[in-house]
Amino acid sequence: MNDYYDHQRGIDASNALGPGGLIQQGLIKPTRILTIGLAVLAIGSVLGLITSLAGGPIVCLFGLIMVLCAYFFSATRRSLSSLGLGELVGFIVFGLLPVMGAYMIQTGGHLAATAFNYSLPLGFLAAGTIYANNMRDIEGDSHVGKKTLVTILGLHWSRIGYIVLMVLAYLIVLLLGVPHGHPHYVLLALWTLPTLAVAISGVLRTEISAGFHDVMRQSMKIFISFTILLIIGLIISALIPVLPKLPEHLLTLP
Repeated sequence: MNDYYDHQRGIDASNALGPGGLIQQGLIKPTRILTIGLAVLAIGSVLGLITSLAGGPIVCLFGLIMVLCAYFFSATRRSLSSLGLGELVGFIVFGLLPVMGAYMIQTGGHLAATAFNYSLPLGFLAAGTIYANNMRDIEGDSHVGKKTLVTILGLHWSRIGYIVLMVLAYLIVLLLGVPHGHPHYVLLALWTLPTLAVAISGVLRTEISAGFHDVMRQSMKIFISFTILLIIGLIISALIPVLPKLPEHLLTLP
């Protein structure tokens, strides 16, 4: 749907590094892209609703917000991504709401500050990834009048903004994992620091779209790896107190 509405508004029309490209290359008709996007969104919405019912009305509201953000991110001339809200939407839709919603589904509708805390680093990384995408597209977005944080602030301040967003995610994990009594294994997420160094080095040095495209790819890699390692760390932290209480015969190999 993002590809369809960007095509309708002339966004990314000549950007070889932009997303999709199926419409621009004439491989698929624009209306078919839109139909497929709406169908997939509808299926996801139904599955999400069924799952959200276990968490109560608040989780259903979370799901509704995410569906609306998915559609209106690019739809209409005053889309969320054209109002400088792309990073905020990424923060909410890929960080806050899914983490807190998943927690509430598994706890019968209860919400704890812990779920909010662990949603923050993922939200910042998602926002940073969208920021890198917008830095790559700054020339094309400016040409068609699309307002993003990057076109508003300019590249200089956007480089700083990107670094702040990415580093905040790691600072939060340190606060969650270092203090005594906290789940130290969440610090496994710090294994992605070398990739972060590469991304920050790239965003400081590059001046061309291809360079920012590499930064965006590194950012996506960080987001995925960071999330997986954080989940593994939380699982290990949850299992360690349980293992000594299990019957010995369950831990002994046959």
